Amino acid sequence: MKGSREFLTSNGEPENQEFVKEIERFHLERYEKEQSGELKELLNSINFSVLESEFSLIAEKSRMDKNKFNFIGREKIFNLEKDRREGLGFKRIGMYDPGANCLAFDIDGLVFAAKDNNFNKKDFFLYLVCHEEAHATAKTECVGLSEFEKEKEDSMVVTTGYSKYFIIKDVNKKVYDTELLKPFNEGITEKIAREALDSYFKKTGISGENFKKRLENGSNSDNLYGYEVSFVDTLIKRISVDTGVLEIDVWNAFKRGFYNGEDLLGDRELREFWKGMFGEEFIKDLTNSKEGRHLFAIQERIKNWKDPSGENKLSKFFKEFLEKK
Repeated sequence: MKGSREFLTSNGEPENQEFVKEIERFHLERYEKEQSGELKELLNSINFSVLESEFSLIAEKSRMDKNKFNFIGREKIFNLEKDRREGLGFKRIGMYDPGANCLAFDIDGLVFAAKDNNFNKKDFFLYLVCHEEAHATAKTECVGLSEFEKEKEDSMVVTTGYSKYFIIKDVNKKVYDTELLKPFNEGITEKIAREALDSYFKKTGISGENFKKRLENGSNSDNLYGYEVSFVDTLIKRISVDTGVLEIDVWNAFKRGFYNGEDLLGDRELREFWKGMFGEEFIKDLTNSKEGRHLFAIQERIKNWKDPSGENKLSKFFKEFLEKK
Protein backbone atom coordinates (compact mmCIF):
# COMPACT_ATOMS: atom_id res chain seq x y z
CA MET A 1 0.00 0.00 0.00
CA LYS A 2 1.07 3.58 -0.66
CA GLY A 3 1.30 6.26 2.00
CA SER A 4 -1.09 9.16 2.28
CA ARG A 5 1.39 11.81 1.02
CA GLU A 6 2.98 11.48 -2.41
CA PHE A 7 5.01 13.97 -4.44
CA LEU A 8 5.41 13.18 -8.14
CA THR A 9 7.05 14.90 -11.07
CA SER A 10 4.87 15.85 -14.04
CA ASN A 11 5.80 12.54 -15.73
CA GLY A 12 4.69 10.50 -12.72
CA GLU A 13 8.08 9.73 -11.18
CA PRO A 14 8.63 10.21 -7.41
CA GLU A 15 10.08 13.61 -6.48
CA ASN A 16 13.52 13.79 -4.90
CA GLN A 17 12.82 13.43 -1.17
CA GLU A 18 15.50 15.93 -0.16
CA PHE A 19 13.82 18.51 -2.37
CA VAL A 20 10.43 17.73 -0.77
CA LYS A 21 11.92 18.14 2.72
CA GLU A 22 13.51 21.43 1.67
CA ILE A 23 10.13 22.75 0.48
CA GLU A 24 8.48 21.61 3.71
CA ARG A 25 11.13 23.41 5.78
CA PHE A 26 10.60 26.55 3.69
CA HIS A 27 6.83 26.51 4.32
CA LEU A 28 7.32 25.81 8.03
CA GLU A 29 9.28 29.06 8.35
CA ARG A 30 6.00 30.94 7.98
CA TYR A 31 4.80 29.71 11.37
CA GLU A 32 5.60 30.96 14.85
CA LYS A 33 7.46 27.97 16.27
CA GLU A 34 6.88 28.94 19.89
CA GLN A 35 3.42 27.72 20.80
CA SER A 36 1.50 30.28 22.83
CA GLY A 37 0.56 29.49 26.42
CA GLU A 38 -3.11 29.17 25.52
CA LEU A 39 -2.36 26.84 22.61
CA LYS A 40 -0.20 24.66 24.88
CA GLU A 41 -3.04 24.51 27.41
CA LEU A 42 -5.50 23.40 24.74
CA LEU A 43 -3.07 20.83 23.33
CA ASN A 44 -2.56 19.42 26.84
CA SER A 45 -6.32 18.81 27.06
CA ILE A 46 -6.13 16.29 24.18
CA ASN A 47 -4.84 12.73 24.45
CA PHE A 48 -3.07 12.57 21.09
CA SER A 49 -2.26 8.86 21.44
CA VAL A 50 -5.96 8.05 21.63
CA LEU A 51 -6.82 10.46 18.82
CA GLU A 52 -4.14 9.01 16.54
CA SER A 53 -5.39 5.51 17.31
CA GLU A 54 -8.95 6.44 16.29
CA PHE A 55 -7.83 7.98 13.00
CA SER A 56 -5.56 4.99 12.40
CA LEU A 57 -8.52 2.63 12.71
CA ILE A 58 -10.60 4.69 10.27
CA ALA A 59 -7.74 4.81 7.75
CA GLU A 60 -6.91 1.10 8.15
CA LYS A 61 -10.54 0.11 7.53
CA SER A 62 -10.33 2.16 4.34
CA ARG A 63 -7.27 0.13 3.30
CA MET A 64 -4.73 2.86 3.97
CA ASP A 65 -1.49 1.51 5.47
CA LYS A 66 -1.78 2.61 9.10
CA ASN A 67 2.01 2.85 9.33
CA LYS A 68 2.13 5.37 6.49
CA PHE A 69 -0.87 7.56 7.14
CA ASN A 70 -0.15 11.19 7.90
CA PHE A 71 -1.33 12.03 11.42
CA ILE A 72 0.00 15.37 12.71
CA GLY A 73 1.46 15.22 16.24
CA ARG A 74 1.17 18.04 18.76
CA GLU A 75 4.74 19.18 18.04
CA LYS A 76 3.63 20.33 14.54
CA ILE A 77 0.56 22.30 15.64
CA PHE A 78 1.21 26.04 15.66
CA ASN A 79 -0.42 29.40 16.15
CA LEU A 80 -1.78 30.81 12.90
CA GLU A 81 0.29 33.92 12.21
CA LYS A 82 -1.53 37.24 12.50
CA ASP A 83 -1.17 38.32 8.86
CA ARG A 84 -3.03 35.22 7.68
CA ARG A 85 -6.07 35.58 9.95
CA GLU A 86 -7.85 38.33 8.01
CA GLY A 87 -10.79 37.09 5.97
CA LEU A 88 -10.48 33.43 6.94
CA GLY A 89 -13.89 33.35 8.61
CA PHE A 90 -15.38 30.91 11.09
CA LYS A 91 -14.32 27.75 9.27
CA ARG A 92 -10.72 28.89 8.89
CA ILE A 93 -9.95 29.26 12.57
CA GLY A 94 -7.98 26.09 11.93
CA MET A 95 -6.15 24.87 8.85
CA TYR A 96 -4.01 22.05 7.51
CA ASP A 97 -1.08 23.30 5.44
CA PRO A 98 -0.03 20.49 3.05
CA GLY A 99 3.14 22.37 2.05
CA ALA A 100 4.42 22.60 5.62
CA ASN A 101 2.56 19.42 6.69
CA CYS A 102 1.36 21.05 9.89
CA LEU A 103 -1.81 22.30 11.56
CA ALA A 104 -2.30 25.92 12.61
CA PHE A 105 -4.99 27.65 14.66
CA ASP A 106 -6.09 31.21 15.31
CA ILE A 107 -6.48 30.91 19.08
CA ASP A 108 -7.99 34.39 19.52
CA GLY A 109 -10.57 33.57 16.86
CA LEU A 110 -11.23 30.20 18.47
CA VAL A 111 -11.86 31.73 21.90
CA PHE A 112 -14.17 34.36 20.38
CA ALA A 113 -16.13 31.79 18.31
CA ALA A 114 -16.47 29.43 21.29
CA LYS A 115 -17.86 32.21 23.46
CA ASP A 116 -20.09 33.61 20.71
CA ASN A 117 -21.59 30.16 20.01
CA ASN A 118 -21.67 29.00 23.64
CA PHE A 119 -19.25 26.12 22.96
CA ASN A 120 -17.02 24.53 25.54
CA LYS A 121 -13.62 25.89 24.46
CA LYS A 122 -11.75 22.60 24.84
CA ASP A 123 -14.44 20.57 23.07
CA PHE A 124 -14.46 23.11 20.25
CA PHE A 125 -10.68 22.95 19.89
CA LEU A 126 -10.77 19.14 19.86
CA TYR A 127 -13.43 19.27 17.16
CA LEU A 128 -11.31 21.63 15.04
CA VAL A 129 -8.24 19.43 15.48
CA CYS A 130 -10.27 16.40 14.35
CA HIS A 131 -11.40 18.21 11.19
CA GLU A 132 -7.88 19.30 10.26
CA GLU A 133 -6.42 15.87 11.10
CA ALA A 134 -8.98 14.36 8.73
CA HIS A 135 -7.58 16.62 5.99
CA ALA A 136 -4.01 15.68 6.95
CA THR A 137 -4.68 11.92 6.91
CA ALA A 138 -6.46 12.03 3.53
CA LYS A 139 -4.66 10.88 0.41
CA THR A 140 -2.57 13.85 -0.74
CA GLU A 141 -0.80 13.85 -4.08
CA CYS A 142 1.23 16.75 -5.44
CA VAL A 143 2.17 16.57 -9.12
CA GLY A 144 4.73 18.87 -10.74
CA LEU A 145 6.14 20.61 -7.65
CA SER A 146 9.82 20.65 -8.64
CA GLU A 147 9.13 21.72 -12.23
CA PHE A 148 6.83 24.49 -10.99
CA GLU A 149 9.31 25.75 -8.38
CA LYS A 150 12.16 25.68 -10.91
CA GLU A 151 9.91 27.37 -13.52
CA LYS A 152 10.18 24.48 -15.97
CA GLU A 153 6.38 24.13 -15.91
CA ASP A 154 3.67 26.77 -15.42
CA SER A 155 1.26 24.63 -13.38
CA MET A 156 1.01 22.04 -10.63
CA VAL A 157 -1.85 20.04 -9.14
CA VAL A 158 -2.45 19.12 -5.49
CA THR A 159 -5.11 16.51 -4.76
CA THR A 160 -6.30 16.11 -1.17
CA GLY A 161 -9.06 13.60 -0.58
CA TYR A 162 -11.46 14.31 -3.44
CA SER A 163 -10.57 17.96 -4.05
CA LYS A 164 -8.20 19.11 -6.79
CA TYR A 165 -6.23 22.31 -6.32
CA PHE A 166 -4.72 23.80 -9.50
CA ILE A 167 -1.92 26.36 -9.24
CA ILE A 168 -1.13 28.16 -12.50
CA LYS A 169 1.48 30.75 -13.41
CA ASP A 170 0.78 33.09 -16.34
CA VAL A 171 3.29 34.61 -18.79
CA ASN A 172 3.90 37.49 -16.36
CA LYS A 173 4.72 35.01 -13.55
CA LYS A 174 1.52 35.92 -11.69
CA VAL A 175 0.12 32.90 -9.81
CA TYR A 176 -3.55 31.91 -9.90
CA ASP A 177 -5.27 29.04 -8.17
CA THR A 178 -8.60 27.29 -8.21
CA GLU A 179 -10.03 24.35 -6.25
CA LEU A 180 -12.53 21.83 -7.59
CA LEU A 181 -14.91 19.68 -5.51
CA LYS A 182 -14.09 21.70 -2.39
CA PRO A 183 -17.53 21.64 -0.61
CA PHE A 184 -18.03 17.95 -1.38
CA ASN A 185 -14.57 17.13 -0.03
CA GLU A 186 -15.27 19.21 3.09
CA GLY A 187 -18.46 17.19 3.68
CA ILE A 188 -16.55 13.89 3.53
CA THR A 189 -13.78 15.34 5.71
CA GLU A 190 -16.25 16.59 8.30
CA LYS A 191 -18.10 13.27 8.53
CA ILE A 192 -14.80 11.45 9.12
CA ALA A 193 -13.82 14.06 11.71
CA ARG A 194 -17.12 13.54 13.54
CA GLU A 195 -16.56 9.78 13.57
CA ALA A 196 -13.13 10.25 15.13
CA LEU A 197 -14.50 12.80 17.61
CA ASP A 198 -17.32 10.49 18.69
CA SER A 199 -14.91 7.55 19.11
CA TYR A 200 -12.51 9.76 21.07
CA PHE A 201 -15.28 10.86 23.44
CA LYS A 202 -16.28 7.23 24.02
CA LYS A 203 -12.69 6.02 24.46
CA THR A 204 -11.71 8.77 26.92
CA GLY A 205 -15.00 8.84 28.82
CA ILE A 206 -15.54 12.53 28.02
CA SER A 207 -19.23 13.28 27.59
CA GLY A 208 -19.26 15.94 24.90
CA GLU A 209 -23.01 15.39 24.56
CA ASN A 210 -23.94 19.06 24.28
CA PHE A 211 -21.33 19.66 21.60
CA LYS A 212 -22.36 16.55 19.65
CA LYS A 213 -26.01 17.71 19.71
CA ARG A 214 -24.95 21.06 18.30
CA LEU A 215 -23.16 19.26 15.47
CA GLU A 216 -26.16 17.04 14.75
CA ASN A 217 -28.51 20.04 14.70
CA GLY A 218 -26.28 22.07 12.39
CA SER A 219 -27.84 20.90 9.10
CA ASN A 220 -28.11 23.56 6.38
CA SER A 221 -25.77 25.92 8.18
CA ASP A 222 -22.54 27.56 7.09
CA ASN A 223 -21.00 26.96 10.51
CA LEU A 224 -19.74 23.47 11.39
CA TYR A 225 -20.05 22.38 7.74
CA GLY A 226 -23.80 21.80 8.05
CA TYR A 227 -24.57 22.24 4.34
CA GLU A 228 -21.70 19.97 3.31
CA VAL A 229 -22.60 17.13 5.70
CA SER A 230 -26.30 17.36 4.84
CA PHE A 231 -25.42 17.05 1.14
CA VAL A 232 -23.20 13.99 1.64
CA ASP A 233 -25.86 12.33 3.82
CA THR A 234 -28.52 12.95 1.14
CA LEU A 235 -26.21 11.58 -1.57
CA ILE A 236 -25.50 8.43 0.47
CA LYS A 237 -29.21 7.82 1.12
CA ARG A 238 -30.17 8.29 -2.52
CA ILE A 239 -27.43 6.00 -3.85
CA SER A 240 -28.44 3.39 -1.27
CA VAL A 241 -32.10 3.51 -2.30
CA ASP A 242 -31.37 3.37 -6.04
CA THR A 243 -28.69 0.66 -5.93
CA GLY A 244 -29.80 -1.48 -2.99
CA VAL A 245 -26.42 -1.04 -1.31
CA LEU A 246 -26.58 -0.44 2.45
CA GLU A 247 -25.99 3.18 3.49
CA ILE A 248 -23.04 2.17 5.68
CA ASP A 249 -21.41 0.44 2.70
CA VAL A 250 -21.94 3.48 0.46
CA TRP A 251 -20.35 5.66 3.15
CA ASN A 252 -17.45 3.26 3.62
CA ALA A 253 -16.85 3.30 -0.14
CA PHE A 254 -16.64 7.10 -0.05
CA LYS A 255 -14.17 6.89 2.83
CA ARG A 256 -12.06 4.38 0.92
CA GLY A 257 -11.93 6.78 -2.03
CA PHE A 258 -10.96 9.66 0.27
CA TYR A 259 -8.02 7.72 1.70
CA ASN A 260 -6.91 6.08 -1.54
CA GLY A 261 -7.15 8.92 -4.04
CA GLU A 262 -10.17 7.96 -6.14
CA ASP A 263 -10.58 10.44 -9.00
CA LEU A 264 -14.23 11.50 -9.26
CA LEU A 265 -13.41 13.63 -12.29
CA GLY A 266 -10.98 11.52 -14.29
CA ASP A 267 -12.60 8.08 -14.00
CA ARG A 268 -14.83 7.70 -17.07
CA GLU A 269 -16.99 4.91 -15.64
CA LEU A 270 -17.55 6.86 -12.45
CA ARG A 271 -18.57 9.95 -14.42
CA GLU A 272 -21.05 7.81 -16.37
CA PHE A 273 -22.40 6.50 -13.06
CA TRP A 274 -23.06 10.06 -11.80
CA LYS A 275 -24.62 11.01 -15.13
CA GLY A 276 -26.90 7.96 -15.03
CA MET A 277 -27.83 8.55 -11.40
CA PHE A 278 -28.43 12.30 -11.35
CA GLY A 279 -28.24 13.77 -14.85
CA GLU A 280 -25.77 15.44 -17.19
CA GLU A 281 -25.13 18.55 -15.08
CA PHE A 282 -24.60 16.85 -11.71
CA ILE A 283 -20.82 16.35 -11.76
CA LYS A 284 -20.26 19.74 -13.44
CA ASP A 285 -22.24 21.60 -10.78
CA LEU A 286 -20.67 19.60 -7.96
CA THR A 287 -17.18 20.22 -9.33
CA ASN A 288 -17.59 23.97 -9.66
CA SER A 289 -19.43 24.69 -6.40
CA LYS A 290 -17.31 26.94 -4.18
CA GLU A 291 -19.22 27.04 -0.89
CA GLY A 292 -21.39 24.69 1.13
CA ARG A 293 -24.54 26.71 0.46
CA HIS A 294 -24.05 26.11 -3.28
CA LEU A 295 -24.78 22.42 -2.63
CA PHE A 296 -28.36 23.07 -1.52
CA ALA A 297 -29.81 23.26 -5.06
CA ILE A 298 -27.88 20.13 -6.10
CA GLN A 299 -29.14 18.36 -2.98
CA GLU A 300 -32.77 19.14 -3.87
CA ARG A 301 -32.16 17.82 -7.39
CA ILE A 302 -30.79 14.57 -5.94
CA LYS A 303 -33.88 14.11 -3.79
CA ASN A 304 -36.25 14.53 -6.74
CA TRP A 305 -34.24 13.02 -9.60
CA LYS A 306 -35.79 10.19 -11.61
CA ASP A 307 -33.51 8.16 -13.89
CA PRO A 308 -35.20 8.31 -17.31
CA SER A 309 -33.66 4.98 -18.27
CA GLY A 310 -35.29 3.26 -15.29
CA GLU A 311 -32.06 1.37 -14.63
CA ASN A 312 -30.17 1.07 -11.37
CA LYS A 313 -26.50 1.19 -12.34
CA LEU A 314 -23.77 0.36 -9.89
CA SER A 315 -20.34 1.88 -10.51
CA LYS A 316 -17.15 -0.12 -10.06
CA PHE A 317 -16.37 2.43 -7.33
CA PHE A 318 -18.95 0.68 -5.16
CA LYS A 319 -18.60 -2.80 -6.70
CA GLU A 320 -14.92 -2.98 -5.86
CA PHE A 321 -15.55 -1.90 -2.29
CA LEU A 322 -18.30 -4.46 -1.80
CA GLU A 323 -16.14 -7.24 -3.23
CA LYS A 324 -13.24 -6.47 -0.90
CA LYS A 325 -14.96 -5.39 2.31
